[in-house]
Amino acid sequence: MSKNIKDLWLTICRAPRAQFLVNANSRTTYGDLRRQIERACWFFDKHSLQRGDIVTIALSDELSASAIFLAALLDGLVPVMLSHETPEQRRTAIVASVDARLIIDDHAQPTPLPGRLAGLLTRKTNARVPRLPELPLDQLAYILFTSGTTAAPRGVEVTHGNIFAQLSTLIRLFSVGPGARIVNATPLAHTDGLVQGPLLAAASGATLVRPGQFKVNSLTPWLDFVRGEAVTHMIASPTLLSIMLRGAQENDYFSASRFHGILSTGGIISIDLWEAVEKKFGVRVWNVYGMTESVADALYAGDHAEMGAKGTIGRPIDCQARIAGNSDEGELELFGDNISPRYWKNPELTQATRTTDGWFRTGDIVRCTPDGSFVYIGRTSAVINQGAVRIHPEEIAEALISHPAVIEVATVGLPDPTFDEIAVTAIVVSKPVSVMQLVAHSNARLEPLKRPKRIIVVDALPHTESGKVDLSALRQIISDAHLLNISPDATQNGSIEDQILAIASHVFGASSDTLSFELLADAIPGWDSFNHLRLILEVEEVFRISLSTKEIVSISSLKVLSEIVNRHRNKKK
Repeated sequence: MSKNIKDLWLTICRAPRAQFLVNANSRTTYGDLRRQIERACWFFDKHSLQRGDIVTIALSDELSASAIFLAALLDGLVPVMLSHETPEQRRTAIVASVDARLIIDDHAQPTPLPGRLAGLLTRKTNARVPRLPELPLDQLAYILFTSGTTAAPRGVEVTHGNIFAQLSTLIRLFSVGPGARIVNATPLAHTDGLVQGPLLAAASGATLVRPGQFKVNSLTPWLDFVRGEAVTHMIASPTLLSIMLRGAQENDYFSASRFHGILSTGGIISIDLWEAVEKKFGVRVWNVYGMTESVADALYAGDHAEMGAKGTIGRPIDCQARIAGNSDEGELELFGDNISPRYWKNPELTQATRTTDGWFRTGDIVRCTPDGSFVYIGRTSAVINQGAVRIHPEEIAEALISHPAVIEVATVGLPDPTFDEIAVTAIVVSKPVSVMQLVAHSNARLEPLKRPKRIIVVDALPHTESGKVDLSALRQIISDAHLLNISPDATQNGSIEDQILAIASHVFGASSDTLSFELLADAIPGWDSFNHLRLILEVEEVFRISLSTKEIVSISSLKVLSEIVNRHRNKKK
């Protein structure tokens, strides 16, 4: 078990022929990883980097991103992992915020690493072992940006002590070690993708399986790949589990005798979904609760002697948890070696989220059961948990207020059985503008996972006496006006095709005249895996039909969907 960067390097070097990272296109051994790390260290020298310098990483090549991140960590640098899909404006703001000494970026011109470690760093002479400096536990290890506007990006500082406290807990609780094969498709710029991905694998000698981004209409080959890799652990959000439950054609994807279980992370899993997944796939499911500020996890629930009861967010393990004011119900507070000490260059936010005795205020409202498990009740703030990604409404507002026709923006989270919540943005405009134009404007400025699921134009936003937007009143306005529902006229009149267009327009936030039955799903903005499932649920409700798993995963266009609906309707005649 790795307790510091020296142990981490020894683990990486221990079994050079063992697999480190597997994806659909390649298999990388720990020997390959070691060579990549050593070449990255040589590259750091070429750019005269010193201990404590900050390196930003935004690469689509996950092996290169992982190797550079680990190399920086082992060399005493401070890596900042970003998504290669991060819009340019936000990337630029983060790079400026951290004063990055080296920018390793798919978008940089010229790219600092031509071929992303495939060209410049392949010569054997271009290599150096990491320095592995003696670092105190409170030394900054990396920064992970979770949200915030471009004017004030919100970065969480994670120390070396934080990292190894978290990794030791995960390794012990879930028996992760050499021979373990962890499947995790979460983006590396997300704490669950980074910590429970390359960091956990490298610290334990396990293999990380990256099956690629999942899509509902390619879910079967995605799960077939997972089954073929004989994985032992799966990291998945409740939203992904919900899609798997509905879309998986078989139930033996995890039938290998060595399979330990599924870690549901990044959201609150309902007891119904929990039990349905266990029953369908014949596996154990553990719920892990945490956030970037706790490195990854802090509370655990499921079939384990130390964990809390099923249906809760669990009990704290290797850290402490309490309810503010020692009440039976209130804000959850955390304290321990895995809790981040501060936010990057934001002492005001750091102070606001810490108690006077140093506990971290999570912003989540919970109650405690007699056995010490915590039950999630809701949030104290306006943060929206959409499909395991926490969205701060200010990000959406900043993206959309820059449109010349927009004069006011407000975003609320509405309950959703699939996504936990969905972000709905209400906008006041000064002149006519189509929702499609607003969606395009938003998409160009927000990462895919942080985009609102629906944008609506309203005459005015409700305000409190102090002048702030009244979010409770806005939710009520949206509900009363049925702005999230499809117009009854659109779905009760006209042809099946017209009705499907109306449903698709609602789900994708697009004008029906911009949609085409011939376009494939990938060519329609907003048609991602989450909205694929929303589209199916809306169609089933409107037409009062139930689509089979095979039908769900076969839908690659509105034309295919129309043909399926027509078949169902003809059967009823």
